[in-house]
Amino acid sequence: MKISDSAFFLAGITAFLYCSSTAYTHGYFGVLGLDSDVLDRNFHQILYHGMIENLELIMLLPFIFICGVLFIYFYVTTLNPVLIKISEKVIKKTNLKNKRKERSEDEIKIDEKYERLLRKSLIFCFAFTVFFSIMIKNEREGRDAANNALKMLDDKSYHKVKIFKNGENLEFAFLYCGARNCAGIEPESREIIYFPQNGHSYSQPNEI
Repeated sequence: MKISDSAFFLAGITAFLYCSSTAYTHGYFGVLGLDSDVLDRNFHQILYHGMIENLELIMLLPFIFICGVLFIYFYVTTLNPVLIKISEKVIKKTNLKNKRKERSEDEIKIDEKYERLLRKSLIFCFAFTVFFSIMIKNEREGRDAANNALKMLDDKSYHKVKIFKNGENLEFAFLYCGARNCAGIEPESREIIYFPQNGHSYSQPNEI
C-alpha cells in the first residue's frame, strides 16, 4: 500500500468517525434544545465518541473483509472459469466470436474504459449509501437517547447533578457534558442550565 493510499484511508476513517459523532449529538441536542456552541467538544472527544457509536461495525469489519476475500477467491478459482466456458459456448452458438475478432482496438479500449467507469460508479454509490445510512442511524440513536432522558424525567429516575450557585445548592437532572461546560435541566420547569465542569457533584438514579 502506498503512503498516499494510507493517508487517504486514515483521513476517510477520521472523517467518518467525526461525522458519526456529530450526527448523534445533532439528534440529541435537537430534541433537548441544547446549545452546541456552549457544549463544545475537542477533536479527540468527537473521534472517541464516533468510535464508540460504531464499535459493533468496527468489530465486524475483519469478518466482512475475510468474507470478501473468500468470495473473490471463490470467484477467481471456481465461478469465473465456469462463466468463461459458458460464455464461450454461447458465443460459438450465436456466431459472435467472429464478430468480436473484427472489432477494432479503439472499440475494445472504449468498452474497457466504460466498464472501469461503471465499476467505480457502483463502488461510489455503495459507499455513499452505506455512509449516509449510518449517519441517519446515528442521528436517530441520538434522538432516542434524548427522548429516553426526557422519559427519565417523567419517571423521576434521572441522574442528579448538584451545583453551588448564588450561595445555594441547586439540583438538576444531568443531560450532557462537553469539553468545558455541562448541561442540566430543571425537572419541573424543564429549564436548561449550563454550568462549568468543576464545582458540581453527580449521583446515579439509585442513589437519589
